[in-house]
Amino acid sequence: MTTDELRATTEELLERMKRLEDYLRMEVKTVLTTEEVCLYTGLSKKTIHNLTHYKRIPYYKPTGKLIYFDKAEIEQWMRQNRVEPRNHS
Repeated sequence: MTTDELRATTEELLERMKRLEDYLRMEVKTVLTTEEVCLYTGLSKKTIHNLTHYKRIPYYKPTGKLIYFDKAEIEQWMRQNRVEPRNHS
C-alpha cells in the first residue's frame, strides 16, 4: 500500500468513525438540530428548510432564529400516512 493509499484509507476510516459518533450521539438526544434531522431522516437540508418554511414538519424556534426538532415528533411525522400492504390472495 502506498503512502497516498494509506492516507486515503485513514481519512475514510476517520470519516466513518465521525459518522458513527454522530449516530450514537443522536441516539441519546431528544432534541435535534437541522443537521441531525437530516441525518436521522435522510432528507437534505434544503428539504428540511422547505418543510419548516411551509410548516409541514413540527419544529421549535425558542430564540426566534435557531430551529430545533423533538426527536419523537419527527419519528411520529415520519410514520404518518401509513400505506397498508395488499393481501395477495
